[in-house]
Amino acid sequence: MRRLITAASALLIGATMLVPSPASAASVEMGNSCTAGGAGASFTVLMVGKGADNPLPITAPSAGVLTKARFTLPTGDSPGFPQKLKVARSAGAPNQYTVVGESGVLPVVSGVQTFDVRVPIAAGDLIGLQGGASGGVLYCNSGDTANVGAVLAGDPAVGSTATYSPESGLALPVVVTLEPDADKDGYGDETQDQCPQSAAAQGPCPIVKLDSFSLAQDGSILVLVGTSESAKVKVTGKTTVDGKVVKLGGKKKQVKPGKLGRFKVAVPPALRAALAELPSSKFIKVTFTASATDTAGRTSKDKSTVKLRGTR
Repeated sequence: MRRLITAASALLIGATMLVPSPASAASVEMGNSCTAGGAGASFTVLMVGKGADNPLPITAPSAGVLTKARFTLPTGDSPGFPQKLKVARSAGAPNQYTVVGESGVLPVVSGVQTFDVRVPIAAGDLIGLQGGASGGVLYCNSGDTANVGAVLAGDPAVGSTATYSPESGLALPVVVTLEPDADKDGYGDETQDQCPQSAAAQGPCPIVKLDSFSLAQDGSILVLVGTSESAKVKVTGKTTVDGKVVKLGGKKKQVKPGKLGRFKVAVPPALRAALAELPSSKFIKVTFTASATDTAGRTSKDKSTVKLRGTR
């Protein structure tokens, strides 16, 4: 019993290592790269129509997270034009939109400026800007009437629905970066989430570290497994009897960190018969492999051995 308790403690202490995993994703841009030509009062303006002078989409081509917002203004001294990036969705009725997300206040001044943001967006959603009373909402003077902005006075809250007024020849000087969000945790997979396979982690994906120990019992074998992360663990074993490979185990079980997974493995008939032919002074060694696959698809393994004494 003392040996079992000591081994179990070692397993729980040892299974703690974390190893980084790279993320991979692809981003797209949407909005308008025009240069701001003016600023209105405290309005919210959504991009709802685009002209031939704008090669970028103005609606989200896919779901994801907006991670950057780039503004283009003339260079030179500027009093500052604080802006909020808005994400809105059609409410079904003509010119009705619901605000579904927004950034914090972005301190836009002059020239080309890029800000980090984190605003989830769904396919088909629109983007817009809200300008406060100190500077007003930025806009571009477009000669193409196909550029249409939907205008609403004030700063509608997230979740609010309102009817906007369409204005032709109105564009917004903002380009946003849309990144995928595979695990739907609200973080862009390319620059904000190092573990896009799991919503539980935004840093590097933790690899599952395993520690295992095998112990002979009456008529069976107990394999104890400790893990650094919650994972489904598979335990298999094998040995050689009369030149033939005998396989054991093969069951899977969910194991949580801080708790030992207990796998009771039956001794197969071929191995039992071989042990019956051996005197108790001799033994047959069985090797067990505990394996688990982490959220990034990497497989970890740990081996343990047990000696089964003859029963003759």
